[in-house]
Amino acid sequence: VSFLDRDGPAMVLVDGGAGIGKTSVLEAVAHEPAIAARFGLRRCFLPLDGVSSACEAFTRLAEVLDLEPNLFCEADIRTELSRAPALILADDLGRGLDAVDARALAEAIVGLLRDTGASLIATTEPGMVVAECDMRPVPLDGLDEGSLRSMLFATARGIAAIDDGLSPLLAELRGNPLALRLLASACRNDASLSDVGDAWERAAQRLNGNDCPGMTALAAAIERAGGIERLGATLSLLASTPEGLPLEHLEERLPAGGFLAVISLLDADLADLNGPRIRLIPGIAAILPTVQAALAGHAAMFGNRTELAGVPN
Repeated sequence: VSFLDRDGPAMVLVDGGAGIGKTSVLEAVAHEPAIAARFGLRRCFLPLDGVSSACEAFTRLAEVLDLEPNLFCEADIRTELSRAPALILADDLGRGLDAVDARALAEAIVGLLRDTGASLIATTEPGMVVAECDMRPVPLDGLDEGSLRSMLFATARGIAAIDDGLSPLLAELRGNPLALRLLASACRNDASLSDVGDAWERAAQRLNGNDCPGMTALAAAIERAGGIERLGATLSLLASTPEGLPLEHLEERLPAGGFLAVISLLDADLADLNGPRIRLIPGIAAILPTVQAALAGHAAMFGNRTELAGVPN
């Protein structure tokens, strides 16, 4: 952010290993109040995973800018970006390329943006040589939880100011598993995203004093996940892997609605992150039958089904 506050276009490279939080940094910067005020709607997220040439990168940038992606789109991009200050947030620059090709791609993008006065923040994995690109390096060597929490709060506040609720926030994070636990904390503590507290209060009222440890939490998670059947599918998956489900497998293995269910479980402290894995807390399966019985009279609230199929008792 300090680089972007200076006069003239800034070219910044966030360098770090896979899963360390580079994308979270981009999202936090995009929603930092001073940056949002300066660039407004001209903050453009540019995913570059799988892009191997300048032509592909320019085509993708044209699509992001809502321009016609054709062989002559570079000129259209220059015209559009020259109209007013813009910030391009390029994720995964050079991913999958060797150092020579990655540097050539970076030089092409930097050259185009510098001519227009636009600023760039790009993320890349270690090993990419960027000295010739005149980009300011920002190495990430492991972010502590406090830093990650701060970034997520900034993202949550920025999105909530536009459209209060979880759906746009989830869309913005694109299911980033490293942000799930932090998102749960943000939802619990940020007054602009207070639906979690409301769900807990409603769940406690409907349980009508029949609570036992974990029941109110699970009932609230059921409501937030969109019904007991949807949450049940996610519970079944996690219960089948007591050692924990690897984070890199979340996207391919979670059922429909699974990310929201996972966030609901994390927020209710019914699941936790054990290193690179997510798992149910010990003993959660044991209380499920009691919770089922307590919720049996409230099927209208939680959905027609009150059984968590496939979850061992």
